[in-house]
Amino acid sequence: ILVALGHYARGHFGREEQCMFRYQCPAAATNAEAHGQFTTVLAGFSERYAQNGFSQSEAKDLVGYIDGWLAAHIVGIDVQLKPCVDMAGPHKD
Repeated sequence: ILVALGHYARGHFGREEQCMFRYQCPAAATNAEAHGQFTTVLAGFSERYAQNGFSQSEAKDLVGYIDGWLAAHIVGIDVQLKPCVDMAGPHKD
C-alpha cells in the first residue's frame, strides 16, 4: 500500500503542479513544497515499515497524517487553482 500510495502521489502531484504552473496559480510554489513534505513523510513511514515490519500504531499514525494533510491541503492550497483556471476562460483539457 505504501508503494502504491507513493506512486499515486508522485503522479498526481506532478500533474497538479503542471496545472498550477500552466495557469500561473500564485500557490504553485507553496503547493510544490507541501507535496515535497508529504513525500518525505511518506518515505519515513516506508523506511520504518521496511525496518520494523507492520505496526498498528504506525498504521494509525499514517492514516491520521494522510487524513489531516489531505483536508488541510485541499482546503488551503488546492482550491486556489480554481480561480486561475476560471480566469483563463474556456480551455481544452
